[in-house]
Amino acid sequence: MRGEALVAGLRQARRPPICVAGFPRSGTTWVSATLASAPGLRSCHEPFNPGTVPQATHYDFHYAPAGQIDEGFDALVRDAFAGRVEGPHVDKHLASRYRQFRFWPGRPLLKTVFGILALERIAELGGARLVVVTRDPLDVAASWHRLGWDPAPHVASLRAQRPLMDDHLAPFEALMAAADDFWAQFGALWGATHLVLRRTIVRHPDWTTLRFGNLCAAPVDTYRSLFERLHLRWTRDHEVRIRAATRTESAAPFRPERVAEEEVGKWRRDGLDDGDIARLRRVLAEFERAAPPDPAVAA
Repeated sequence: MRGEALVAGLRQARRPPICVAGFPRSGTTWVSATLASAPGLRSCHEPFNPGTVPQATHYDFHYAPAGQIDEGFDALVRDAFAGRVEGPHVDKHLASRYRQFRFWPGRPLLKTVFGILALERIAELGGARLVVVTRDPLDVAASWHRLGWDPAPHVASLRAQRPLMDDHLAPFEALMAAADDFWAQFGALWGATHLVLRRTIVRHPDWTTLRFGNLCAAPVDTYRSLFERLHLRWTRDHEVRIRAATRTESAAPFRPERVAEEEVGKWRRDGLDDGDIARLRRVLAEFERAAPPDPAVAA
């Protein structure tokens, strides 16, 4: 068994690393954990999270365009791909052999939400294949609201990054500054990050863009296609586990077990105030007018 794992690790190590990215609560953990179950992958969970990785303290939704040297962030990216960023949270989906033998061969699989404004630089430094997960912002906002997450510090982090504001967000600075409640602040955060993300994606047709709704509608077929695209070995066991996980509801907020067909449009069942939703939609609409078309699904 160990010999098979070694062969799988050596075979996958010759392929480009994988980076799964998306806005927090968009389904990236489900996608990355499912991919990590393929033989030969060495998972690295949220290496750019400023709340859990000391080296990432100053990289909250950090903006890092391609071709621009950023010594501290660049070093963190290289360390992540090399497996040098460690910790209980980062190692969350790491197979036991990689916990026991740090230099066991394997193909790096990075999962990030705080790196979505730096994907070009991450891909450039690591030579990574990108999988970008997108989800209906109303479902994401409802999830943040249920968890009690505060978007305000992240909006402040965006506004403090002058290159980001100058390159993309200057027309929205007043709108972001005026956001004074959860719904307006979330709209500013989601709208700003996705404006930049969509402008980035259109420059990279080779990236895989995966809509969470499509994944929930046909999880087995979508994952099988994604495995093939990334040259990962698909097995009958994957199909069995995915079917089981998408028919079972877990009460834990970060577990991948969910009744898939109930995850789309979930915000409608949360009893949200119509006025709150209207405020969120108005802010999102301002960013939407400046954004390129929503990327087509490639998987």
